[in-house]
Amino acid sequence: MLTLREVENAIAELEDVRNPNASTCAKLANLYIVREHLSGESPDYSRVAYSQASAPVMSAPAVSAKLEVSGNSDFVKTITGKDSAAVWKVINELMDNLKIVNPNFYESVMGKIRAIR
Repeated sequence: MLTLREVENAIAELEDVRNPNASTCAKLANLYIVREHLSGESPDYSRVAYSQASAPVMSAPAVSAKLEVSGNSDFVKTITGKDSAAVWKVINELMDNLKIVNPNFYESVMGKIRAIR
């Protein structure tokens, strides 16, 4: 059986990865759940801030463009100028994992996206 210390060590190791990919993030998400279960603690998601900004829209599904978005967050800085199709692929994987890891948060995000006109 895994101990809390082993889970914490695995999390620390993955959090130190210089260029994490979707697989690394999925492993981290799973480890966070295990840590939460083993520690008996439940994070307070009510204090998390969410952006109301709409996502960039591609002109056609097959067209890929460079992303130009405004903002100061690490996320916006990281995706600016990147290939939009590649970024959306990563975001889709993230949302798939979020749906499993935190269905309430997933539904909150999806509700905000559905409300965008």
